[in-house]
Amino acid sequence: MSSPKNVVIVGAGIVGLSVGWFLQNYDIEVTILEQKSIGSGSSWANAGWLSPSLTTPLPEPAVLQYGIKSLFNPNAPLSIAFPPSIKLINFLLTFSRNCNNKKWQKAMQSYIGINNLAFDAYDEINLSEHNLEFHQSPIMAAFETRSQAKGLLDEFEMIRGAGQSLVSYELSGKEIRSKVPQLSDAIDFGISIEQQRYVNSSSITRSISESVIKRGAKIIEEYKVEKIKSSNSKVYLYSKNNSDITCDAVVVANGAWIDEFSNQLGIKVPTAPGRGYSFSVPTQQEVPFPIYFPVTRVACTPMTNNTLRVAGTMEFSHLEDGLNLRRIDAIVSSSKKLFKGVDLDNKSNLWVGPRPVSADGMPFVGSTKLPGVYVAAGHGMWGMTLGPITGKLLASQIAQNQISPYLVGFDPRRKK
Repeated sequence: MSSPKNVVIVGAGIVGLSVGWFLQNYDIEVTILEQKSIGSGSSWANAGWLSPSLTTPLPEPAVLQYGIKSLFNPNAPLSIAFPPSIKLINFLLTFSRNCNNKKWQKAMQSYIGINNLAFDAYDEINLSEHNLEFHQSPIMAAFETRSQAKGLLDEFEMIRGAGQSLVSYELSGKEIRSKVPQLSDAIDFGISIEQQRYVNSSSITRSISESVIKRGAKIIEEYKVEKIKSSNSKVYLYSKNNSDITCDAVVVANGAWIDEFSNQLGIKVPTAPGRGYSFSVPTQQEVPFPIYFPVTRVACTPMTNNTLRVAGTMEFSHLEDGLNLRRIDAIVSSSKKLFKGVDLDNKSNLWVGPRPVSADGMPFVGSTKLPGVYVAAGHGMWGMTLGPITGKLLASQIAQNQISPYLVGFDPRRKK
């Protein structure tokens, strides 16, 4: 196959924008279609952590045990809609079958290669544009007791045992409270996870979109793709409310909406929208580092003007459901005693976004059964971390017709 002259990308989140940016390095004409607005899905107000050391397959034995316990606690960080749909039941059953150490180890080997390249892809964009605002910082994991940290420490041993580099060191309660004065006296143990980064996810998504446009791309918002066809070395996109489009190749990067095209593209692994919540609160002074409460699965990110973004929960429910205030209340309730100088009652920017979770914990990046149609989706919680590197590797595959060895494990047509 020759290199396409023009490519249409379906989805203007961090993944789709990254594919577009790197395709432009091959002088390929790029058009990006977004059914809502740029970055309006899970890219908009997530925690914004770029943490390749922590990027692992979600299905593993401890997660399965945790999930079963969560079913009986309506305020647990994990929530499953009841009654679940047939599609969600199929996803959960497939997910549970992948929650074993052998499959986790195999999946982890696929992650390690791209994890090690994740920062380089961001730096490549930034070297060209000089407008991506990164913060290099450790992530501070905080616990009320050292015994609470056993699960995370065990997970770190699994990650290191699989061959992934991860640098961390333990802190006494006094030490972590001195580093992060927003932590209350209830915190008596901590772990500093080194060599990570964080960003304002909405800001960096917008910056990359502006860069893509400046380099010649067209982004069309409010364009809903209803159908994709491939014939005679061309790809055709059909929409009810917009003009149809013909192009040389298409990348489906529509995040949690990938299920709309799964059968057509030959994707066998089930997916589900794992909805995450966030909100912003004021702090009395600047928060120096990102904060993680592993017991309650709450991730907190410093923003400008003494503001803290508080994010958490994994809610498997209907894709288009509205924001559930009960989930916000659960985050606040679990976090109040752990903070001081943080006004959790003064919430703003309440948000929910669906993360595209695959049942085997790995993204779909590569070609599909439709000639000229590719997919970049299913990144789960790791879209911000892996969006640019998977975008770079897929762009190279499209332009040069050669699959990177780092993408072999993410074949969209793999068995479930």
